[in-house]
Amino acid sequence: ALPERNRKEESTFEIVYLANLQPSKGIEDVIQAMILLKSKTGLAFHLTVAGAWRNEQTRKIISGWIEQYALPVTVLTPDKAGNKFQHLVNADAFVFTPREPEGHPWVIVEAMACGLPVISTDRGAITESVIDGRNGFIVQASSPDQICEKLLLLMSDRELRKKMGQESRLLYEANFTEERMVENLVEVFNKIIGQNHRS
Repeated sequence: ALPERNRKEESTFEIVYLANLQPSKGIEDVIQAMILLKSKTGLAFHLTVAGAWRNEQTRKIISGWIEQYALPVTVLTPDKAGNKFQHLVNADAFVFTPREPEGHPWVIVEAMACGLPVISTDRGAITESVIDGRNGFIVQASSPDQICEKLLLLMSDRELRKKMGQESRLLYEANFTEERMVENLVEVFNKIIGQNHRS
């Protein structure tokens, strides 16, 4: 069962990014999107970043930008992150925008289970779960301006946010629950076994 939503400040738009903190996972693009977002809106927002730093250079760059632009960003390393589902349940949007190929990132499925609109990139199998315009947005890799644009859209349109969040949850229930995944695997195995018997 998912934890209860537990938010101090409902008027602040909460964004979550969960991944290893390295350039290939798009962390630099997300932070640059926050710089743009701060310059383009007077609305209150906050980004929670949770993950492990993969190198010191990236940590210095990201920390430098957060400080230089006084960004409303909290970075939590794994020892401080606590229950990731609590961060997801408390959020209004999930952002994970890798620059390089991925498989099918499970963290996107977790965000969908929590009923969040997802902003991501067309890397690996991501577009099988993030349907552009339906339960989130697909942006180009290395495009902070597009991330910012989609976040502004979600921030300014509560109904869109709610609709996309509900779609995420429906897509999760239709495709990614344990029961559904077992059914899908059985179906695939039976199909392969059937083909082998015929050949």
